[in-house]
Amino acid sequence: FLPNSTQGKTEDEIIEYCLKLAPNAKSVRTHCVYQYGALYEKLSRHGLMIDSSYFLSGYNEILPCYYHNTNGTLIKVPFIFADDYFLTFAEDRKVQVLEDSLKTRGYLIYDFHPVHLFLNNITSEDYAKYKSSPNNTTIDYSKKGAYFYFNYLINYIKTNKLETLKLSSILNDND
Repeated sequence: FLPNSTQGKTEDEIIEYCLKLAPNAKSVRTHCVYQYGALYEKLSRHGLMIDSSYFLSGYNEILPCYYHNTNGTLIKVPFIFADDYFLTFAEDRKVQVLEDSLKTRGYLIYDFHPVHLFLNNITSEDYAKYKSSPNNTTIDYSKKGAYFYFNYLINYIKTNKLETLKLSSILNDND
């Protein structure tokens, strides 16, 4: 939905483009957490039922909220972790920040960007360097970057036998 989008010139065109890629989609997360009331109306009109474009970090409990509009109801479910935000933390705080997020009650939704995982970015400056000079980027998976912390999270979930769900399962919880 940002200016100069390659998916369309209007919000409706962008939604239609994305729905051609994933025609059965029921949920959405916008780029750069782009959101406002009229967009919720458009998302509902196109059959999308869940929006996870709101970032809430450091809360004790995350529950869905409901945006009733003329086209239906959009269930808003915030995400609690964003890797680009996480990259701004000092190295000695990262494990604690990740583990603290796992103590949140309710829906725990994590946002990892594929590019940060692939590059194993350690800081936001790493990504900026890559964007300015992609051919001079060295990828090192032995360092504690986004890839490392993603795997840390997955292993924590497995070790502690935590239940994982698809975001669309919230629809069943609210029937």
